[in-house]
Order: sequence, then structure tokens, then C-alpha cells
Amino acid sequence: MVSVLPVDDHRRAGEGRQRVTSREEWREGVHSIASAATRTLVVLSHDLEHSVFDDAEFTDAVRNLLLSRSRASVRILVRDLTDIVSKGHRLVQLGRRLSSFIEFRQVQDEYRDRGEVFVVADRSGVAWRPHHERYEGFYGRREVLTAADCLGFFDEIWNRSQPSQELRRLHLG
Repeated sequence: MVSVLPVDDHRRAGEGRQRVTSREEWREGVHSIASAATRTLVVLSHDLEHSVFDDAEFTDAVRNLLLSRSRASVRILVRDLTDIVSKGHRLVQLGRRLSSFIEFRQVQDEYRDRGEVFVVADRSGVAWRPHHERYEGFYGRREVLTAADCLGFFDEIWNRSQPSQELRRLHLG
């Protein structure tokens, strides 16, 4: 399992790592990483924060990734679907239109208490926070070691998760 990586661990820090201390900096970091993706994008989120993942800039980055490469893929794990289901979400709507390229799964109970939130692009770009309730973390485009840790953890959860019934109904809309 991925360990909580300290924000200031310079031994693991990639070139150009930017510290995040606010919602706006987190949003900027996520958008930077997503817009740089050329092959793959994975997202582990508590609730796909509307202020970050439910805006035109992020969904445009995802759409551009998927339409520019025939083998591009986006995988998204979500812990809490309450707001997504009740309020709707642009990313879920995009997933409905590009369902062959975007996959959504709900995090299983055994992983719900973990607080990490991250986005990984192309096995090197990372936006990462250790706790979903706080905007403290980092992002960087050359975070190969951190990306490998995050992807290992993501794949562990992904392989134990199933597509959620709520998201499936939203896809069928």
C-alpha cells in the first residue's frame, strides 16, 4: 500500500514540484497535471470535488486527452458518490459520451478511511494530497517515484472495486 508521502521529502521530489496550500492551488495543480497527460490519467478522489473536477477546464483536458489518442484512457475511483449523484457532474456526463475511454468505480469499504487524493498522468505527473479534507500537498510533472507509489495503490483498489450502481445509472441516463 502507498505510504503517506511527506510534502517536503526532497529525496522523492521531482523537478519542479509545487507545494499546495489552498483550494485554488490544488485546482491549478490538478488542471496542470491533467492538461499535460498524453496517454493515461487516473484519479482517486473522495467526492470528485465540484470546484476542481466539475469545471470546463478539467473536462476539456480529459476530452482533449481522449480525442487526441486512440489508446488513451481515464480511470476514476470515488469514495463518496452522494454529491455526484444528487447534483450531477460534468465529468460523469463526459464519461457517458466517451464511455469506452472513461471508467468509474466506487472505492470499496476497506479503503474508504484512507484520505489520499491524487491525480496521476502518464506515470510521471502527480497532484497529491494526503487528506481529502485539507488542501495541503503538491503537484509536479516529473514525480516518477511518487507516481509509481500512487499507481500501485490505485491499482490495488481498482482491482478490488466494481463499477458502482449509482454511476452505472448515471451513465445510462
